[in-house]
Amino acid sequence: MGVFDYDLGNDWKINSKVKVSDYVNNFGLYVAASGTVNTPANLSDYLDAYGYAGATNINASYVGGTALAANDRVIDNLNIDRNRPITDLTGEFSITKKLEGDKVEHNITLGTYLTSSQGEDNNWQYRTLSAFNDAPELVNLSFTDVNGDDVILAENGLTARIGRTAATFLTQDRTAFYLTDEMVLDRWRIDVGFRVENQKASREIGTTATKQVYNDVGLTSALQNVGYATGEYKRAEVSTTGFAASLAALYKINDNLNAYANMSKGYFFPLTRSINV
Repeated sequence: MGVFDYDLGNDWKINSKVKVSDYVNNFGLYVAASGTVNTPANLSDYLDAYGYAGATNINASYVGGTALAANDRVIDNLNIDRNRPITDLTGEFSITKKLEGDKVEHNITLGTYLTSSQGEDNNWQYRTLSAFNDAPELVNLSFTDVNGDDVILAENGLTARIGRTAATFLTQDRTAFYLTDEMVLDRWRIDVGFRVENQKASREIGTTATKQVYNDVGLTSALQNVGYATGEYKRAEVSTTGFAASLAALYKINDNLNAYANMSKGYFFPLTRSINV
């Protein structure tokens, strides 16, 4: 961040501020339950829920090698890795002129405010199977279905590779100009201000698709396929302009007491909450 103030002389002053921000935001979310099996279940009920009733040769073991008992319970887990970096550039510049009259002192300021922000929302997901107990471990699960086919439902604890699920880019630019006059006369201080602001915003939603990457015999499609970003985007842009005016007055009743009042029109400026594409 940088600040520059300078007195030009003859009651002229300039003020400028510049701030550059770069935020690194990476975090993970863990969700127990998959939408198919939303509560801990024993192996038989778990396989029934996924359409594998009547499965035989069930082999369920911890990734470390220890076998699960028939009544041990398991649970699905959804893991989300999220990357949301943001960069922001903000600047403000103003010039002020003091005018002194016989009864009134004016401080007239003309200024501009500029900001440009860019953000991303990138998501990667995968699902795992783990035991539901006091010391949970990842679980491997394979069996033979009713058609006689060998099925690997969980490999090294992984039940779905999923992959890339979101690739979104957002931008927002704001430009404002303002004019103010601070008037000082006897016991009064009166402020008058006008402001106009334009905001432009865009949203780009990346298209994702899946591709078969693994072809080992017995793997389910969820373990064979991986999601990725295709490089294609759906784009939308919006723009709007807002105006505002304000008037404020302070009256000094005595050294310990002031009276203050203000009024404004259009105080809240345009702000992009969401863009539907």
